[in-house]
Amino acid sequence: MKVWKLLTLLLTTLVVAGCSSSSAVVNNNYDEKVDFTTYKSYKWNEKYIPGDRLALRPTILQDTQASIENVLNNSGFNHSESDEADFIVAVHARVTDVVHTDQYASAGWYQPGWHVYTGSTITNSAQGRLTIDIIDTGTEQISWRGVSSVFLRDDLSDSQLRQEIDKFVHDILKSFPPKKKKK
Repeated sequence: MKVWKLLTLLLTTLVVAGCSSSSAVVNNNYDEKVDFTTYKSYKWNEKYIPGDRLALRPTILQDTQASIENVLNNSGFNHSESDEADFIVAVHARVTDVVHTDQYASAGWYQPGWHVYTGSTITNSAQGRLTIDIIDTGTEQISWRGVSSVFLRDDLSDSQLRQEIDKFVHDILKSFPPKKKKK
């Protein structure tokens, strides 16, 4: 009996932990030929990126840029308005509608015989993707890209949203600049 209780507790814990809505998936990629140790200063991308959802929400864009500046400045990089900056930071976001379909079936004995019940539930949610691109000013190519994907919540206050943005930006930029691989 104790084994069943422990197994039930373990499975419940795994299901609850797996359903956490605030866990983000973070990925990054970079050009291994770039010497990131030469990067000292940055400037903001001034070009509009088609489909960018941040462009539609200027206050969220400002909060995101402030968070990025904070992380980069704390990492030793300097913000510059000059064309002499070593890299350009481009930040953009997309939102995708995701449809979840769950089907279920059950059978049981009810008077006067066996019955089978089937059904399905369909739910919609929005998945947001925040992308931070580091563009080398010399080559005008992306040298590093970090992306965070998360299912969005619409129940956050402004201060909670800022905290979430700070967390996502920190999670994305914690691997920038990339460490040199040992040969």
